Amino acid sequence: MQRKTKVGLIVIFVVIIIISAVLAPLIFRHLLESNYLGIMKKLNEPATKEAIRNNMTYACNFTELFEWEHSYVKWVPMGEIFDRNTDPTKILVSGKGRCGEFSILYTSACLSLGYDARLLVSFRPYTYWELHNWVEVKVNDSWIHVDPTDRIWNEPSRYKSWWGEIGKDVLIYAFEDGKIEEVTDSYR
Repeated sequence: MQRKTKVGLIVIFVVIIIISAVLAPLIFRHLLESNYLGIMKKLNEPATKEAIRNNMTYACNFTELFEWEHSYVKWVPMGEIFDRNTDPTKILVSGKGRCGEFSILYTSACLSLGYDARLLVSFRPYTYWELHNWVEVKVNDSWIHVDPTDRIWNEPSRYKSWWGEIGKDVLIYAFEDGKIEEVTDSYR
């Protein structure tokens, strides 16, 4: 009887592992989607766009936005604790950020100036860890990679050596106003 109980427990344990391996990434993706779609909704609100425009002395092009943003926000080293923000006006007030804050503010600035921009997020689907945020802007009907943290323009291959195999170890999603698109293949 004990052998049947042990086998039964092992079967239950294996089933739980299989279910969690399938469901957990789906649940995490849903949480990721709702968070970033909410951020993009806020960035597209007229009041948010106006508040960001009011902090600009002139209409900047994409690269001038790097300088504008870095004049307001300073990089916070890993390990240093600070209040994380997803509201671009609060990011401006705090003057601190990491890739998330830089990307949110840059996206917001682009949108406030009438440029098409979307927020990108990479994550490991089985560790549920967000790795990096950056932006894409639309130029001549093509999405161009922009990393406002480092002032990098159109170098999507820079991530290839960072995280392992893109597509297997890492998935990449782009968030627009009300839309999500997996763009992993664009970064392989």
